[in-house]
Amino acid sequence: METTTKIIHTSDIHLDTSKKTQQTFSQIVNSCIQNKVSILIIAGDFFDTSFPEKKVISFVIREFKKLEKNNISIFLIPGNNDPNIPQSVWRKSKFPENVFFFNKAGIKRIRKIDIYGFPYISDSVSPIKSHFSIKDYGKIKIGITHGSFVAKGNKIKSPITLKQINHSNLDYLAIGHFHNFSKIKSKVKAYYAGSPIPGYGYTSTKPSINLLEIKKNKILVKRIFKKGLY
Repeated sequence: METTTKIIHTSDIHLDTSKKTQQTFSQIVNSCIQNKVSILIIAGDFFDTSFPEKKVISFVIREFKKLEKNNISIFLIPGNNDPNIPQSVWRKSKFPENVFFFNKAGIKRIRKIDIYGFPYISDSVSPIKSHFSIKDYGKIKIGITHGSFVAKGNKIKSPITLKQINHSNLDYLAIGHFHNFSKIKSKVKAYYAGSPIPGYGYTSTKPSINLLEIKKNKILVKRIFKKGLY
């Protein structure tokens, strides 16, 4: 009997010392455990800065260890608010072994799933190379990136174009940066999970997280709205 692999996609939590952001992330961790997911994807701006306070880092490590105890892997990339720069949290902190961080474009394989990371580089550079494309080879291919979707042209910060998304041949692209949930109209299943923090920035859609259910190489995407979660 073929099993279903579950993944949660979130982004733009902007963790800081506030109870709101920390409680939200704790609830996301609980949702991962309750839904028996295998992977948690955080598509950038996990922290509100590249230099969070030590107590924030300690909180994150405790939460990550909860996921580790439940055999849940974490894949994340830096965003424009928490870029991978010298002396940043990404270079100075030691996270548990279940945490996979993309400090540059690359691929990591887990549970017959290939995870492609395209981290934020700068406002003027697209995180996804224009020539990037993957051939079909029987594995599920999931991308993670952080930037601004633009249907045409690239006169926008950290642009991600429709052409790049379609050309990638990914099965799912987890995007961060825009705080509203949205589905990109493209050949590839591409979504902004939006910020799960209510009222943060320009969030106009109800805060949620994306739950991916993968079975027989097909991906079903659901939004999780849990009363009291946010």
